[in-house]
Amino acid sequence: MPLGTIHFYQIMIGVLVGIPLYSVVVTTLFRTNLVYTARNKDGTIKKTIPISGILTSLFLLFGITFLQIAINYFGKEMYQGTIPWWRAFFIDHFLFIILFIYDTFVIDYLVIIKWRPKFLRLPESMDLESMKTHIKASIRIGIPFGLLITGLSVVLSVLFI
Repeated sequence: MPLGTIHFYQIMIGVLVGIPLYSVVVTTLFRTNLVYTARNKDGTIKKTIPISGILTSLFLLFGITFLQIAINYFGKEMYQGTIPWWRAFFIDHFLFIILFIYDTFVIDYLVIIKWRPKFLRLPESMDLESMKTHIKASIRIGIPFGLLITGLSVVLSVLFI
Protein backbone atom coordinates (compact mmCIF):
# COMPACT_ATOMS: atom_id res chain seq x y z
CA MET A 1 0.00 0.00 0.00
CA PRO A 2 1.42 3.44 -0.87
CA LEU A 3 2.62 5.51 2.08
CA GLY A 4 0.30 8.41 1.16
CA THR A 5 -2.73 6.12 1.42
CA ILE A 6 -1.50 4.84 4.77
CA HIS A 7 -1.16 8.42 6.04
CA PHE A 8 -4.71 9.16 4.90
CA TYR A 9 -5.95 6.10 6.84
CA GLN A 10 -3.92 7.13 9.88
CA ILE A 11 -5.54 10.56 9.92
CA MET A 12 -9.02 9.14 9.34
CA ILE A 13 -8.56 6.65 12.20
CA GLY A 14 -7.28 9.46 14.40
CA VAL A 15 -10.23 11.71 13.56
CA LEU A 16 -12.93 9.02 13.69
CA VAL A 17 -11.66 7.72 17.03
CA GLY A 18 -10.15 10.89 18.47
CA ILE A 19 -13.03 13.35 18.09
CA PRO A 20 -15.70 11.15 19.71
CA LEU A 21 -13.33 10.16 22.53
CA TYR A 22 -12.29 13.78 23.04
CA SER A 23 -15.96 14.81 23.16
CA VAL A 24 -16.74 12.15 25.79
CA VAL A 25 -13.75 13.22 27.91
CA VAL A 26 -14.63 16.94 27.71
CA THR A 27 -18.29 16.24 28.51
CA THR A 28 -17.21 14.12 31.49
CA LEU A 29 -14.84 16.85 32.71
CA PHE A 30 -17.69 19.38 32.64
CA ARG A 31 -20.30 17.04 34.16
CA THR A 32 -17.99 16.10 37.06
CA ASN A 33 -16.71 19.67 37.50
CA LEU A 34 -13.13 18.42 37.01
CA VAL A 35 -12.72 21.05 34.31
CA TYR A 36 -12.78 23.66 37.08
CA THR A 37 -9.72 22.20 38.80
CA ALA A 38 -7.60 24.11 36.27
CA ARG A 39 -10.07 26.83 35.28
CA ASN A 40 -12.05 29.54 36.93
CA LYS A 41 -15.85 29.40 36.64
CA ASP A 42 -15.67 31.86 33.73
CA GLY A 43 -13.50 29.42 31.72
CA THR A 44 -10.19 31.25 32.07
CA ILE A 45 -7.12 29.41 33.35
CA LYS A 46 -6.42 29.83 37.06
CA LYS A 47 -3.35 31.82 38.06
CA THR A 48 -2.27 29.01 40.40
CA ILE A 49 -3.36 25.55 39.30
CA PRO A 50 -3.72 22.96 42.08
CA ILE A 51 -2.32 19.44 41.67
CA SER A 52 -5.79 18.13 40.74
CA GLY A 53 -5.90 20.60 37.84
CA ILE A 54 -2.44 19.60 36.69
CA LEU A 55 -3.42 15.90 36.82
CA THR A 56 -6.63 16.56 34.89
CA SER A 57 -4.71 18.46 32.20
CA LEU A 58 -2.04 15.76 32.01
CA PHE A 59 -4.73 13.09 31.61
CA LEU A 60 -6.06 14.92 28.56
CA LEU A 61 -2.58 15.47 27.10
CA PHE A 62 -1.51 11.85 27.66
CA GLY A 63 -4.74 10.76 25.95
CA ILE A 64 -3.78 12.74 22.86
CA THR A 65 -0.24 11.32 23.01
CA PHE A 66 -1.63 7.78 23.28
CA LEU A 67 -3.87 8.40 20.24
CA GLN A 68 -0.87 9.63 18.26
CA ILE A 69 1.18 6.57 19.25
CA ALA A 70 -1.74 4.31 18.29
CA ILE A 71 -2.00 5.78 14.80
CA ASN A 72 1.78 5.41 14.42
CA TYR A 73 1.40 1.75 15.35
CA PHE A 74 -1.41 1.21 12.81
CA GLY A 75 0.59 3.06 10.16
CA LYS A 76 3.61 0.86 10.77
CA GLU A 77 1.47 -2.29 10.61
CA MET A 78 -0.18 -1.20 7.32
CA TYR A 79 3.15 -0.21 5.81
CA GLN A 80 4.86 -3.36 7.10
CA GLY A 81 8.01 -1.44 7.80
CA THR A 82 9.39 1.58 9.55
CA ILE A 83 7.79 4.92 8.81
CA PRO A 84 10.38 7.74 8.94
CA TRP A 85 10.19 9.79 12.15
CA TRP A 86 9.60 13.03 10.25
CA ARG A 87 6.54 11.55 8.53
CA ALA A 88 5.22 10.34 11.89
CA PHE A 89 5.82 13.84 13.29
CA PHE A 90 3.87 15.41 10.41
CA ILE A 91 0.93 12.99 10.76
CA ASP A 92 0.85 13.28 14.56
CA HIS A 93 0.99 17.06 14.53
CA PHE A 94 -1.65 17.23 11.80
CA LEU A 95 -3.92 15.12 14.01
CA PHE A 96 -3.16 17.40 16.98
CA ILE A 97 -4.10 20.46 14.89
CA ILE A 98 -7.39 18.82 13.86
CA LEU A 99 -8.22 18.09 17.51
CA PHE A 100 -7.12 21.60 18.49
CA ILE A 101 -9.39 23.17 15.87
CA TYR A 102 -12.23 20.90 16.98
CA ASP A 103 -11.71 21.90 20.63
CA THR A 104 -11.36 25.61 19.92
CA PHE A 105 -14.06 26.19 17.33
CA VAL A 106 -16.57 23.38 17.86
CA ILE A 107 -16.43 22.85 21.63
CA ASP A 108 -15.36 26.29 22.88
CA TYR A 109 -17.22 28.43 20.36
CA LEU A 110 -20.19 26.49 19.00
CA VAL A 111 -21.03 24.39 22.05
CA ILE A 112 -20.01 26.56 25.01
CA ILE A 113 -20.71 30.03 23.60
CA LYS A 114 -23.55 29.44 21.11
CA TRP A 115 -25.41 26.27 22.09
CA ARG A 116 -24.81 26.15 25.89
CA PRO A 117 -26.48 22.77 26.51
CA LYS A 118 -27.88 22.24 30.00
CA PHE A 119 -26.22 18.82 30.42
CA LEU A 120 -22.78 20.52 30.57
CA ARG A 121 -23.86 22.60 33.60
CA LEU A 122 -22.12 25.74 32.34
CA PRO A 123 -21.98 28.67 34.76
CA GLU A 124 -23.39 32.02 33.61
CA SER A 125 -19.95 33.58 34.05
CA MET A 126 -18.62 31.43 31.18
CA ASP A 127 -19.72 33.89 28.51
CA LEU A 128 -18.45 35.23 25.18
CA GLU A 129 -15.89 37.57 26.74
CA SER A 130 -14.35 35.00 29.07
CA MET A 131 -14.25 32.42 26.29
CA LYS A 132 -12.49 34.91 24.00
CA THR A 133 -9.78 35.15 26.66
CA HIS A 134 -9.68 31.36 26.93
CA ILE A 135 -9.49 30.86 23.14
CA LYS A 136 -6.69 33.43 22.76
CA ALA A 137 -4.70 31.73 25.53
CA SER A 138 -5.38 28.32 23.97
CA ILE A 139 -3.98 29.46 20.64
CA ARG A 140 -0.94 31.10 22.24
CA ILE A 141 -0.16 28.12 24.48
CA GLY A 142 -1.78 25.17 22.70
CA ILE A 143 0.02 25.24 19.36
CA PRO A 144 3.58 25.28 20.80
CA PHE A 145 2.57 22.74 23.44
CA GLY A 146 1.20 20.55 20.66
CA LEU A 147 4.68 20.44 19.15
CA LEU A 148 6.01 19.07 22.45
CA ILE A 149 3.24 16.46 22.70
CA THR A 150 3.85 15.45 19.09
CA GLY A 151 7.59 15.20 19.71
CA LEU A 152 6.95 12.98 22.73
CA SER A 153 4.64 10.68 20.78
CA VAL A 154 7.15 10.36 17.94
CA VAL A 155 10.05 9.60 20.30
CA LEU A 156 7.98 6.96 22.12
CA SER A 157 6.80 5.52 18.80
CA VAL A 158 10.34 5.28 17.43
CA LEU A 159 11.60 3.68 20.65
CA PHE A 160 8.81 1.20 21.32
CA ILE A 161 6.89 0.28 18.14
